[in-house]
Amino acid sequence: MQIKPAKGKIDANLLTLLSILILIGLFMIGDISLIEAEVKFGDKFHFLKRQFAWVILGSSLCFFTAKIDYLVIKRTAKLFFVLSLIPLLLLLIPGVGVTIYGAKRWFDLGFMNFQPVELVKLSSIIYFSSLAVSENKKTIWQQLLILSVPSLLILVEPDFGSLVLLVSSVGLIWFLAGKSLLQLSLLVIVGLAAGGLLIFTSPYRTERVLGLVNPFYDPQDKSYHVYQLVLTLGSGGWFGRGMGNSRQKYQFLPEATTDSIVALMAEEFGFLGIFLFLFLFALFLFRCFRVARLAPDPFCQLLSAGIAGLIAFQSIINLGAVAVLFPLTGMPFPFVSYGGSSLITLMAAMGILLNISRYQDKKCLRKS
Repeated sequence: MQIKPAKGKIDANLLTLLSILILIGLFMIGDISLIEAEVKFGDKFHFLKRQFAWVILGSSLCFFTAKIDYLVIKRTAKLFFVLSLIPLLLLLIPGVGVTIYGAKRWFDLGFMNFQPVELVKLSSIIYFSSLAVSENKKTIWQQLLILSVPSLLILVEPDFGSLVLLVSSVGLIWFLAGKSLLQLSLLVIVGLAAGGLLIFTSPYRTERVLGLVNPFYDPQDKSYHVYQLVLTLGSGGWFGRGMGNSRQKYQFLPEATTDSIVALMAEEFGFLGIFLFLFLFALFLFRCFRVARLAPDPFCQLLSAGIAGLIAFQSIINLGAVAVLFPLTGMPFPFVSYGGSSLITLMAAMGILLNISRYQDKKCLRKS
């Protein structure tokens, strides 16, 4: 007999926190992009208007995925995963896709450059969550073979940051699904060794590590971004320069609205401002993982935890780079940084999380 859990209301606290984060992102982009937008496009609100359009599109997808029956998501997981790999395969074709800074990661859709790897991250979380609860369970080595397909395609782009994020999110699902700790530990060791090899056999990755170790070794060229991050963070002090008073936004700090947006927040609002922002984000993550803890069945638990983990790992990678603890990877801060691909995909993922949150008050299991 199939038991259907009663639908409740979505987690209003989670939705409120998500909305606040998006509003903070819009506010900061409007604040720090005025000069760059005026110089490059002759419209000081260029970045803000585009980000607002992506928020509208992302909100629509969030509403859509919040309404889908989660069993439909589970049953179509494999199809979604396979279809999401097609754009990555297309990027291998000469002349297809957009190359920026030597990496071929985007498709020009006219109104935005879409990065298909963002879709692959979400589809992988859904698919590997379904595999973990499937009656015909695959071994971790079989699943690792499946994971190697998108991993190699991402590595070819190259996009080392997204590769780390994908593997970390799937690894969290494996851990929560009860996979052997010995096997997982072995995979971590092999992964770290492979990561080190990839870093030190690639000149540009090696330069980023050197810039991390010593931001002053070539401040006018190879370590310029890291050097400017150090200056930006140090100039904010406890209370910051004040809203709108950033000096680094005058095109000194690279990627001000994307990778480095948190550093600009620190400059304007200081240590106390960043502390309050990170406390707010921690509350948001707490509500995300709470949905996973109270989810109605194992699939929903793993799926919710995978989405929450994806957001948490992405924020850690971004903050680590901003704080000059990790090498720069081009990873945006979730829901706050400028950019359509990450924002739209993460909002679609949040729709799934809010969808599952409607069942967290009813622990009736629902069989597929």
